[in-house]
Amino acid sequence: MSPFYCVLIFILTLQEFSTNLPAAAAEPKTTCNKDYVPEGTSLNCTCTDSSSGSTANVSWPGHSNTSVLIVDNVRRDDNGTVFTCLMEGQGATDRTTNVTLLVAYGPTDNTVSITSSPQYVTNETTSVTLTCTARDFYPSVTYSWSGLQCTSNGANCTFLPRPEDERKYVHCTVLNSIYQSSGHEIKGFAAYQLHFAYGPTDNTVSITSSPSVVTSETPSVTLTCTARDFYPSVTYSWSGLCTSNTAICTFTPRAEDERKYVYCTVLNSIYQSSGHEIKGFAAYQLQFACKHHITK
Repeated sequence: MSPFYCVLIFILTLQEFSTNLPAAAAEPKTTCNKDYVPEGTSLNCTCTDSSSGSTANVSWPGHSNTSVLIVDNVRRDDNGTVFTCLMEGQGATDRTTNVTLLVAYGPTDNTVSITSSPQYVTNETTSVTLTCTARDFYPSVTYSWSGLQCTSNGANCTFLPRPEDERKYVHCTVLNSIYQSSGHEIKGFAAYQLHFAYGPTDNTVSITSSPSVVTSETPSVTLTCTARDFYPSVTYSWSGLCTSNTAICTFTPRAEDERKYVYCTVLNSIYQSSGHEIKGFAAYQLQFACKHHITK
């Protein structure tokens, strides 16, 4: 037998074998109703075989025996769950493809808050920056502000308050970013009421003595410093015959203390956070015998 004849037989056999090979199978194709599925709604996916003339069996093992996958009432704990589409049978190698569930959730009114820097402001003297904070959301959020006119930069809002803005509100709305692609609205809301820091002044701070009549033999004198017309809170400090960091100062008078002074300074608490000083002052002169008076 000639070598040429052997080669010809080999080529014809190879061609016949190649003709009988199954066509290369295409990967399964999945189509889902949403890229991000809002919490409480459903995931709906269909898996198909794009191979020509394929009669493969399609299923979602553990979830569906058909080509359709439906997951109702998805929760945030389901976020990241992987579902597998399986194609098998008809002589082809089993083929799979995966779908990862992405659950969109949050924020809510309970997870949105506003903070102020400084916490309390004096009218028309200090700019205020409000920061809107959202937590417990996926995938991302956008911020919008309403109420007082402010320069907004995403989560921050800056403005210069006016006297007439006292007790007015600034509102922050936080919207889940899937609204832009799906129109499904998930949002949270927070409101901040503006309060101005004010008081005390020298005219609204006073000192009273117990007992009201003091002699050189009085064993102890308790002075009480009282402040009114202030917001939000105040701190006290004493100097002179006694020292204290509360509204009350107690000391034992001596004969040489006659006509000496005790001083009370009342400082608005915003000084601690902003360095802006609002304070009132009062002085008490110690007089023995029948009378005492308060001097400011």
